[in-house]
Amino acid sequence: MKLKLIGLAVAAAATAFTSTSAMAYGGGDFWVRGGLAFVRPTGGHTNLNGDLSGARVEKVQNDHGFAFTLGYRFTDQFGMELLAAPESFKHDFNVKSGSTKAASGSVHVLPPTLTAQYYPLGGTSSQVQPYVGAGLAYARYSSEHINNGLDIHMGNAWGWAAQAGVDYMLTDNLGVNAAVWYIESDPNTRVSQNGQTLSSKRLDVNPVVVMTGLTWRF
Repeated sequence: MKLKLIGLAVAAAATAFTSTSAMAYGGGDFWVRGGLAFVRPTGGHTNLNGDLSGARVEKVQNDHGFAFTLGYRFTDQFGMELLAAPESFKHDFNVKSGSTKAASGSVHVLPPTLTAQYYPLGGTSSQVQPYVGAGLAYARYSSEHINNGLDIHMGNAWGWAAQAGVDYMLTDNLGVNAAVWYIESDPNTRVSQNGQTLSSKRLDVNPVVVMTGLTWRF
């Protein structure tokens, strides 16, 4: 009887260890996260210079769309992740002089972002796995447009990025995720007319990206 009880105890312990190991969240994991992303510029209230002194760019509008990340965990607590999207995000804006709207326009932005990450609960079987990260972003601006006989060009821009997020694991491989990034992005913006530059200045865009969706680790 004692041998039988010891055998059952060993089997139970082995089962528990196997389960914990399967649920362990850490080194060697690859993952894909994907979902709906909301991009909200926090800047965009920049005063212009040159011939457009007294005018300002403001009310840069939000946009949303699908985004995804690809990541790898080098150790239980440290990893790296790339944020990307299949399509750029469109932002409308106004140019005002005093209280008068002088022009309106739009621009498309694609901001791939690479962050190094820290997972304080990495290596454990906790279903809740928070993380923070920091790194670099490269914002690509395209399809710039402005009306009232003006032309606008925004240069691509490098900037730093900060990130925070959390996974809630539903199974060994599948979880739900929520994450937020702050991306510094100050593209050099040139406004011209008939080939003559009227204003050339860096525009504060600095978007916040919020994404909710699913995590798949393997």
